[in-house]
Amino acid sequence: MALEKRIYRRMLGQSVADAMKIAEREKHPRFCRVILPGADSADVRVAYVFLILAFPNDVELAEGYEQYRNARLNMLRAYCLHTYSQNRQLKRVVGIAVDASPRVTGRQGGLRRYNGR
Repeated sequence: MALEKRIYRRMLGQSVADAMKIAEREKHPRFCRVILPGADSADVRVAYVFLILAFPNDVELAEGYEQYRNARLNMLRAYCLHTYSQNRQLKRVVGIAVDASPRVTGRQGGLRRYNGR
């Protein structure tokens, strides 16, 4: 993203912020936004995939937060591969994944809360 022009970086940032707002407002435990390159992109062969995934409330994970992180990584990888398969002109798909906000999960805190400490 650092290679992008300032205006396009602002547009990318706004798109990510909007995704967070939508996920919070609609309480989506999983939300994905694909940002395809535009005419003003520094490289029209690079797309971005932004994934928001909540740590599950309804399932006890044997390996805890680490298992969740691995699942989130695999899910992000699948979204990136799908984006690439649907847009074969792309050279690269950059994936970014984050945990859902406390407004979605109802949890406060980070890793310690997930591990029950």
